[in-house]
Amino acid sequence: MKTISGALLLFLFCVCEAGTDIHFQLSIDHHQNPEEHENPQPENPGPVATTTPEPHAGYGPYPIKLLVMNSIENTPNNTYCIEVAYRGVLIGAMRRIEMAYNNFTFTYSEHLDYGPYLENVNGLAGNATEHTYWQILGTTEDGTIKPTDVGIGCYIPKRNEQVYLKYTSY
Repeated sequence: MKTISGALLLFLFCVCEAGTDIHFQLSIDHHQNPEEHENPQPENPGPVATTTPEPHAGYGPYPIKLLVMNSIENTPNNTYCIEVAYRGVLIGAMRRIEMAYNNFTFTYSEHLDYGPYLENVNGLAGNATEHTYWQILGTTEDGTIKPTDVGIGCYIPKRNEQVYLKYTSY
């Protein structure tokens, strides 16, 4: 409970896994006179709204594909399929792929301001001298493939999306 300028505000919100109840409760009690707070009476918490979502109503794990490609050398692409947590980030999916497939590895460095920076995939590292790096591409709703606005630590793959890690030059 928190008192701010004579207003008492109680806020409780509980989100549970899919298939269980979600409870939301909010009560506000306004007091004009500060002396009313000296002997508080038990409060009536007010009505509680209960909603039961449909089981697995889009909130469970879902599949994505990760395609690793090299646009500089003529090498075959590798495609990896994995299930990711609902709204899970790409780096988590990549860690799951690394655990599930023995032919996928990656390394990254941690930038203080921008988060994880992908440096190496399957033993092939970007190189500033050679102007090479790993570009992250996502698939839009209409199927267009385009660079992501964020890196592996923030990009959230969509259900059934194919994400591309493209070794390229600048």
